Amino acid sequence: MTDTSVLEVYSADDMIDAEFIRHVLAERGIQAKIVGGYLQTIIGNLPAMWTTPRIWVCEEDFALAKILIDEAKTEQRRRAALRKEWACSDCGETNTADFEICWSCQKEDEIQSSPHSKQ
Repeated sequence: MTDTSVLEVYSADDMIDAEFIRHVLAERGIQAKIVGGYLQTIIGNLPAMWTTPRIWVCEEDFALAKILIDEAKTEQRRRAALRKEWACSDCGETNTADFEICWSCQKEDEIQSSPHSKQ
């Protein structure tokens, strides 16, 4: 990826969001670069727009990357809206809706995390 042919395709909320999007794009063969993410540690000294992690891709990948990001974020919002409090099938611990993996034993919630589950 040359710096002269890259475009900003996404502005992330934080580094977790940026890494998620970078991974989504990498799965489809799109090389992405995170810019500005590690500047959040000095946010008090720089304008916020400089410290927000941003995703940059090659110009020729921009259109597809935009579509993939929109699809991934839509799916992420849909799944978050459907999540419910759940009990781990391994250890029985109750987990809040924002956990897809048991906080106690790290077992994935197979029912709610399955893309084919009916919720």
